[in-house]
Amino acid sequence: LPLIEEKYIKKKESDDEIRMVYTGSWGGERNPRRIMEIVNGMKYDGKKISFIYYGKYNSLINSLEKEYTFVKNGGFVQSGNMDSVYETADVLVNIGNSTDMLPSKLFAYMSTGLPILHFYLYQEDPCVAILEKYKNATILDLKNFSREQLLNALHNIIGKKMTYKEIVENYHFYEVKEVSNILVRDC
Repeated sequence: LPLIEEKYIKKKESDDEIRMVYTGSWGGERNPRRIMEIVNGMKYDGKKISFIYYGKYNSLINSLEKEYTFVKNGGFVQSGNMDSVYETADVLVNIGNSTDMLPSKLFAYMSTGLPILHFYLYQEDPCVAILEKYKNATILDLKNFSREQLLNALHNIIGKKMTYKEIVENYHFYEVKEVSNILVRDC
């Protein structure tokens, strides 16, 4: 279920790098190689950028880790331990689907209040409509974005955090209590 939950993520600061964190799986059309090509050698405010993948090990992460020194495999993390992953992130990265599926991971990301960088695969990606109301999100076309666009995106969201109150103002119908009320009412 797509739910907004109240979370308090105490961000661990890093003085020497910007951490882009992706959780979940890669493969098929959701291939992050274009992101890596753009990020390769890029710096933000003089800081190096690292890209950390948390998910099941696969040949794609193995290949990217060998090809790009800034890519790190954080390994698989149980959903109950994700807050410790989020604490290390400067920006959470999401790659959309080519279907109408709305991933619950997107709501877990929004619940943190952290910046989100979303790459869509097609114009009708349902994540785009949801994230347009999330003021800490930037939405880019995975197949057609530039280094300058990415740097501008980072400039607009890095270091900013939304409060739970701000999130609920736009997404109250995804709160646990709202969804619970609907489920109980419809039973």
